[in-house]
Amino acid sequence: MSLGGGLVLVGGAFLLSYRLIESRWQGVVSELPGRTTRGAENVFLRPEEHFDRNAISDSLLVGDRLIGLTRGGALVSFDRSTLAPVGERVARRKFVCIGPNDQTSIIAGLSNGTIVKVMLPDLAVTKVDEVSGRPEWVGQRRMGEGGLLVVYSNPQRVPVGSLGSRGYLHKLKDVASGREHALDAPTSLFLDSKDRLWVTSMREGGAVKLQVMSLPSGTVQEIASKNAWAGLQGVTELADGQIWAFGGTSRPGGLASFIATVDVAGQSSLLWSVPGNRVSGAPDSPLVRIVPVPGRSGAVAISTLDVAEVDAQARTWRGM
Repeated sequence: MSLGGGLVLVGGAFLLSYRLIESRWQGVVSELPGRTTRGAENVFLRPEEHFDRNAISDSLLVGDRLIGLTRGGALVSFDRSTLAPVGERVARRKFVCIGPNDQTSIIAGLSNGTIVKVMLPDLAVTKVDEVSGRPEWVGQRRMGEGGLLVVYSNPQRVPVGSLGSRGYLHKLKDVASGREHALDAPTSLFLDSKDRLWVTSMREGGAVKLQVMSLPSGTVQEIASKNAWAGLQGVTELADGQIWAFGGTSRPGGLASFIATVDVAGQSSLLWSVPGNRVSGAPDSPLVRIVPVPGRSGAVAISTLDVAEVDAQARTWRGM
């Protein structure tokens, strides 16, 4: 008896919900320009996009502040110890990237190509340069001439490659010298301590490419890999100067997770991988970021499922 009553209640709730939804759909349709409601057969739903403008897409630790870049294009400031919000800056043009800092300010790019210095703690903005496109990344040279680096894309799609496809051309601007260098469309960029820019990008057909550019000369060297860099996520530098490339893939036959050492001569050597070198505590899902540990020889490796600390030889792993 209770089962039958429950089914009746569920059925009634369903019919009531259906009628409410049906009437709401008809109300929406009747409000659309040029639409009349003649019955359920004319009812349709428009696709909707739910965009969280306040989601943090990038962040920097600067002194006693955590600076976040929101998906909506604003800068927000938090107290580093309590994470309490302490400031916000909204510009007429959206902030699209944030970069180097000197503990009192950061460099940021606006969607119209303006490069600005943002002072802490009040987030006051001062223009320092501009590029003729949309900034994608900003960095700071560490040797030689010093100065800012800006990677930007042209504002409109143009023919790219030999397959007739269209895309955005990218350039690297060395602000101090005024020199500009053409880049393949980058998926990640990393500037090491010796003024070398490591660039991952996509070949025609979807294959991944890893290159290193010497900023003083502008010369580019491609790095070879036996696995064709399938699943490559990025590059990092350890305290001892090692350059690691890392990533992983869920594709059949690929490496689920890997670390490879790379050098500027164009060579790479697989240091650790799954399934080849399963080690207790090591992640078996793709590595998405590796963060060197200050004052120590190892790093913290972050995968899609795990976080672990690893030594400089990738032999000892400790799950965190």
